[in-house]
Amino acid sequence: MSLLDQRPPFRTVDDESGLQIADELRRHGESSKKLKSCCKHLRRFCSIMDFMTAGTPNNPAGVSLIVETDPSPESIRFLEERLYDFNVRTTGAEGNLTGLFLRTADGSQLGGVYGWSWGGTCYVRYLFVAESMRGRGEGTRLIQAVEKEAKTRNCRQIVLETHDFQAPGFYQKLGFDVVGRVDDYPQGHQYLTLVKHLD
Repeated sequence: MSLLDQRPPFRTVDDESGLQIADELRRHGESSKKLKSCCKHLRRFCSIMDFMTAGTPNNPAGVSLIVETDPSPESIRFLEERLYDFNVRTTGAEGNLTGLFLRTADGSQLGGVYGWSWGGTCYVRYLFVAESMRGRGEGTRLIQAVEKEAKTRNCRQIVLETHDFQAPGFYQKLGFDVVGRVDDYPQGHQYLTLVKHLD
């Protein structure tokens, strides 16, 4: 195991502490080139660790902030459930999921809609139709089915988001209006919010 594989017995965020690291490594016979690289990486590591474990008046020491590039479904579900509980307690309105799917006779999925109804609004989170099925009216059929389901749930509007390179024109033809936009998300494009008010 190399020295870099071990958590150092001290922290450093400044040059003075960096010299302490250098002295430690010299005692282990490390070369000057490796010393410089080690000091750089250890300073960065220790600065991050200081930030992650430092206590604040509202955050006791020992509670770590962990960055995950591939969070587990359980971690995501924890956030969703806690936010849902808060929203229900605050508004008194329960939500209900919505799933409508296009499937072949053997059960293969070719598209569908996923979203929910909550507080008089139907929200479409995902809508997808396989490329082989596009241009056949399946997207329209899905939106019409969503609208019918929304009305049975006494929803007064349908809300969704899309990018300018996806299908804003498709939704506008079906009665949706653009009510919000975020520029450069992703860079060079727009992120759009659309609403359709139901009769």
